[in-house]
Amino acid sequence: MNTAIKKALVATKQTKGSIPKGQHKYTTGNGYSKNSTFNPATVIKNFTADIANIPPREWLVDRLCLKAYITGLVAPGGTGKSSLALALGISVASNNDILQLGVRQQANVLVINNEDSYDELRRRIAGITTQFGINPISLKDRFFYASGYEKKYMLSEMSDSGQKETAFAGDLIKYMLEKDIGLLIVDPFVSTHNAPENDNTAMDQVMSIYRRVAAKTGAAITLIHHTRKQDTKGSSAGNADIARGASALKDAVRVVATLTPMSKDEAKALTFDAQKRSRHFRLDLAKQNFSPACVNAWWFRMESCLIGNGEHVGVPVPVNLKPLFRNSTSKVKWDDLLVAEALERLFGNTSPIEWKSLQPQFETDNQVKSTAAYEAIRLVSNDPNKPTIINNGNEDIAYWRSKPPGGLISINRKVL
Repeated sequence: MNTAIKKALVATKQTKGSIPKGQHKYTTGNGYSKNSTFNPATVIKNFTADIANIPPREWLVDRLCLKAYITGLVAPGGTGKSSLALALGISVASNNDILQLGVRQQANVLVINNEDSYDELRRRIAGITTQFGINPISLKDRFFYASGYEKKYMLSEMSDSGQKETAFAGDLIKYMLEKDIGLLIVDPFVSTHNAPENDNTAMDQVMSIYRRVAAKTGAAITLIHHTRKQDTKGSSAGNADIARGASALKDAVRVVATLTPMSKDEAKALTFDAQKRSRHFRLDLAKQNFSPACVNAWWFRMESCLIGNGEHVGVPVPVNLKPLFRNSTSKVKWDDLLVAEALERLFGNTSPIEWKSLQPQFETDNQVKSTAAYEAIRLVSNDPNKPTIINNGNEDIAYWRSKPPGGLISINRKVL
């Protein structure tokens, strides 16, 4: 492996692999290289007897990140894609479903970011671990990151015969196998090659290199990609065609997800002002080759988190907007379940929080006055043995309120 690259990658590690060594079971030969001859003996004639032995697909994140395949995450600039990508990596590395996307299994993660410096990456990682109460030590030897801010990491470059794999691509495969990397996140994809974005042939050559990395390592790969210029009148959520450049990228990946800002119409339906609208964005699955269609969006709100050096960092926090979309805010008939769903939009971790600190945001988000908010919170169970239980789409969550003698009301949250 190139010594300089190895040192740069090793210097940025956060953990040792959680995936047991010696269990790489991806026998792919030369990956996606072309076959020069055809051998009839390799054609499978009957496989009915082996159906029970077909290995199941290995999803790291339900419907989003599949081992040995590529996902494209498409978003316009300034949406929060880099922060979400880091949070996704930390979620998988820590086996903590902080984004409520449905993490299925833990894996070691490598993030290659060619846009941000090491210091900026550290700030964002600190913000995410602080916001969600994750001990950074738990990421040791599980979460790795490399910055190409000063010198980009390139997997493909132009040659006389088209796009060719760089030496770094080979080094990357070796490094990923050495560290048992199960998820590779590349941010942004465009910075790792110099192919003309609108050239389908060139882009297919670039994607063949990424397919080889996925096949050789067995890792899930997520490529962060930009959108073309969008029509600001509506929302492009869930539209795979908003990806910038040639269609070869969209055709080569098995999953395409879009990250889009809240539209004006969506904000109007929720009575959100421009400032509140700017903090919200949604994740939609636009293309899924290996799973049933998903029509539900995952919503996030960018929160400001104070980190240890005194700076504030933006962190994406999952929010449940279904109750607000389902009900006109002026006609909500509160019950314990609706209140718990509204609380779920406010919680960033599982620690008890005083109602007094939650109440202002609860009132703002739900367009209610203090009296109505107080009456609503009293609908939540006050018995920890019989809590109010909701489902956030991935797991059951228990909520209950407590009030010690002479103390303030606290809201308790527990994942069941």
